[in-house]
Amino acid sequence: MKRSIGIKKIQALKEAANRSIGIRQGAMMAKMELRALIQKYELIHAKFEELDQTLDTLLQDIPGVDQMMDI
Repeated sequence: MKRSIGIKKIQALKEAANRSIGIRQGAMMAKMELRALIQKYELIHAKFEELDQTLDTLLQDIPGVDQMMDI
């Protein structure tokens, strides 16, 4: 009994998968998700930079902060 799938059948399935809308839609959605994640990362990074600058400004108002930072 022969149970293997022929090369032609495999090639036909592969071609059908390449033309499948699911692959294109999935890839498009993955790119959109990645863009959204990158935007969120950039926003969070910018907020941390802003917070760091604010902290530096506030630290300058504390007497003896330079000596404490040296420690």
